[in-house]
Amino acid sequence: MRSLILLPVCFTVIVSGCSSWPEEGQGGWAEYSVNHGHEKAAFNNDNHVLFAEFDHLNIKLDALQAQGIEQCMPGQIIKVKLFQNRIKRALAAELWQQAEQDLVEHYHALNQLEQHFDRLKERTNCALAASEKEENKLLEVISLLLNSDNQFADNDAGLSPKFQINLAKAADLLKQVRTKDIMLIGHADVRGNNSYNFELALKRADAVKDWLVLYGFDANRIVTLSKGKNNSSINSPASMLSQRRVDAVFINSDSANSAKLSLKNWSKVIEQMGNKEMK
Repeated sequence: MRSLILLPVCFTVIVSGCSSWPEEGQGGWAEYSVNHGHEKAAFNNDNHVLFAEFDHLNIKLDALQAQGIEQCMPGQIIKVKLFQNRIKRALAAELWQQAEQDLVEHYHALNQLEQHFDRLKERTNCALAASEKEENKLLEVISLLLNSDNQFADNDAGLSPKFQINLAKAADLLKQVRTKDIMLIGHADVRGNNSYNFELALKRADAVKDWLVLYGFDANRIVTLSKGKNNSSINSPASMLSQRRVDAVFINSDSANSAKLSLKNWSKVIEQMGNKEMK
C-alpha cells in the first residue's frame, strides 16, 4: 500500500522537473546539442586566421629551404611537406577544427626543426651558404609584410589587427637574416601641427619595433626615426590612410651597430627614399 502512495509523488516530481526545464536559448542540455552546429560556427568565424597562419608557415619553410636545410635534414623536410599537404587538404575541405590542431602541431615542428638546423650549421658544413639571390628573395617577402597597407587608424599609434599578423610573420623571418638590420620610419598624415605629428609618427615606429621584439627579433637590430607630418597636397581618406604608416628599410648590420653613425647620416637614407628632409 505504501508503494502505491509513493508512486504518484515520484511521478509528480519527475513531471514537474521536466516541465520547468529551461526553454531553448535559455540554457540546459539542449544548448549543447550537436544539431545546433555551434562547433562548426566557432571555427567558421575565424577561418581567415587559419589561412593566414598557413601562409606564414609556408613562408617560414621556404626560408629554411633557401638556407639549405634539405642538404642537412632531407628526411625531416619530406615529412614536414607531407604534413603541410595534409593541412592544405583540411582547409580545402573546411575541416576547421582539424586544420587548427594540425597548424599548432606544424608550428611547433617547424620551430624544433629550425633549432636543430641551427645546431647542425654550427657544428658541420652540411648546408651551403645561402646565395645573394635567395637572401634577396627572402628580404622581398619580409619587405612586403613590413610595408603592408592599413597599418594605423586616424590619430592613433595602435597597430591594426591585420598589420599585427604581418609583423609577427616578418619577425619570424627576420631572425633568419643575419646580414641586415631594420630602420623604421614613422609617418603621420597631412592634418595637425608638426610637433604633434612628429611625436605621433615616432610612437608608431616604436609600436612596430615593440611588436617585432615581442615576436623574438633583437631590439638592438632596430633603429626608429620619425618623418612626422606628410607634406602631400592630397588629403583624400584613401591618401591619408596610406600616409599613416611606418616605412621599413633594410640596412647593413655593421652600419646599424656603429656608435659613430649620427642622425644626420640616417637622414641621407631617408632622402634616397624620396624624402627631401626630416621634419
